[in-house]
Amino acid sequence: MRLFLPLHADAFAKIFARVIEGWYNPASPVACSVLLNLIDTAMLRAASQSSRARITAGVSFYGKKKSARPVTTEAQKQRLEDLIGQIGTNMLFWYSLAPSLVCMAVCPVVFFPIAEKLCGARELQLMTGISGPLYVASHFLFDLLFHYLVPFSACFAIYSFWYADLEFTTVVAVYVIVLAFAPVAIFEAYLLAHFLHSEAGAFTCALVVFVIGGNNPTTE
Repeated sequence: MRLFLPLHADAFAKIFARVIEGWYNPASPVACSVLLNLIDTAMLRAASQSSRARITAGVSFYGKKKSARPVTTEAQKQRLEDLIGQIGTNMLFWYSLAPSLVCMAVCPVVFFPIAEKLCGARELQLMTGISGPLYVASHFLFDLLFHYLVPFSACFAIYSFWYADLEFTTVVAVYVIVLAFAPVAIFEAYLLAHFLHSEAGAFTCALVVFVIGGNNPTTE
């Protein structure tokens, strides 16, 4: 069986003979149309057994000019302006506010461990018989529930229900991705807190890593 790159969906259609499910970027107004075209092309290749079979489509916001006078009406221009505004709002959220939100949810995690290290509370707890894994696990569960999930859940719920009409499966998928990123984010913050010696320095370093460095699930 040949796999015709870059359309992997035709191989899945041949193997499983099931409905093809496509996940697209909800922030892009043309992503769904492009993905649908790719799926249709994959099904065409699977049915025709030809790697060169394709469906060519284009996307345009204005009508074609059949004469010197443009066909575009004021209503079409208004719809285009509304679409551009919607795209700008989505880009502002996903490329600016969402990374900052993840950063603000993760950066406070570095404060408590480094404060315990500086004042000697960590060594005192370990001396009383608390094991290292239990100490780390208790910190992780607290930070996961209160510093990570609560603020992100609130902000994402506001975005989902007030600013974007997202499908339930999309909301669940994004939330699962962010939840899967939680161990990486929190333990990376613990690592920074272990090697640094001030709360301000640890917070600044975490800010650089998670926002400027792009180490967050919304930009990967």
